[in-house]
Amino acid sequence: FSATHDIPIVSIADLIRYRLEKDRLVSCVVETAYPCEASPDFRLRVYRDNLRGMEHLALVLGDPSASEEPVLVRVQHQATVGDVFRGTEVSCGWQLHGAMEAIAEAGCGVLVYLQKGEESRLDAVRKHVLKSDERAALDTLVPETKIDLINQPKPEFRDFGLGAQIIADCGVTRMCVLSESKRQLVGLDAYGLEVIDRIDIPRPRYAR
Repeated sequence: FSATHDIPIVSIADLIRYRLEKDRLVSCVVETAYPCEASPDFRLRVYRDNLRGMEHLALVLGDPSASEEPVLVRVQHQATVGDVFRGTEVSCGWQLHGAMEAIAEAGCGVLVYLQKGEESRLDAVRKHVLKSDERAALDTLVPETKIDLINQPKPEFRDFGLGAQIIADCGVTRMCVLSESKRQLVGLDAYGLEVIDRIDIPRPRYAR
């Protein structure tokens, strides 16, 4: 069909490469030292989404661009309730802090923290409240699977591109992804990224 009608065929990777050449989704606006519990040597970089104006964070340890070994990388979406209060029935908090500790132990790595609005989680709670009385609604929030749905916004394809650009801008080329998901990541080669392995996130000290 393409030969008959003289229509070129391009791959998704080709389209991504083209957009990367023409468009820059994020820009690093601030970088500073950020000593924390996991390591005193982290650096914090703030990235601004050039289209939506949202700001995302990257915690960088060591020099990923100079690493001869694949770099540990974790991309996590903001989930304020679970991340801050470390709920025992949600996974987002311990995954965040477990990834930070794993990167600190390795001595080099990047954790990307993508900002997400609170609306999706608040709406999820309100729906439970509207369906029945307050007590019954609270009871429906107890199972881990339902709490996870509230605390963990689902990633969008656009956020995939944002995270990839941030990782690449931090100097990463070859990486080991810290993730509990066994879903295969495709299309990263268009960003100059190669996934060498997927590693389960170790539980942080407070959650063991």
